[in-house]
Amino acid sequence: RAPVGSLCVWVGTWNVGGREAWLESENESGVGLEHWLGDASCDIAVFCLQELIQLNAKNIVVLRDGDEAKTAQFDAAAQEALKSRGDYVKVRGLSMVGLHCVVYVRAQLVPLIRDVRVSRVRSGVCSAGNKGAVAVRFELLQTSFCFVNVHLESGAEKANQRASQLS
Repeated sequence: RAPVGSLCVWVGTWNVGGREAWLESENESGVGLEHWLGDASCDIAVFCLQELIQLNAKNIVVLRDGDEAKTAQFDAAAQEALKSRGDYVKVRGLSMVGLHCVVYVRAQLVPLIRDVRVSRVRSGVCSAGNKGAVAVRFELLQTSFCFVNVHLESGAEKANQRASQLS
């Protein structure tokens, strides 16, 4: 539909469990940011992290919109990891408590992007945002993209609650 032809989109989601797992080398944990990205070169790269910070009462209250220092640290590491794959520009990122969603595109696509918006939906204990969703959306020529990072209550007994939160 768009004159740019086909686009390759890489989307990754990672529950880092309150650790800076993206900084770990493959020797330490077998994971790490380079390993997560793999070898593929893409036009759009979307990183979705859950439990970027420890989900304790203090963090839920104090860091309602996320930990700016930690998200900046991750964003810098993501940008560095993307360098070996080409020239990327951050479109937008959004955080909420332990959730973070950030989108990068190839530099030559930046002039084609418009109507960038973000949103967050808080749920969890008293809708404090320890659970919920963050989203980044934009249009690239005539195609709209929307990436949603969701972290909901776990367990089979919470299935109906999760379903109602998604509707």
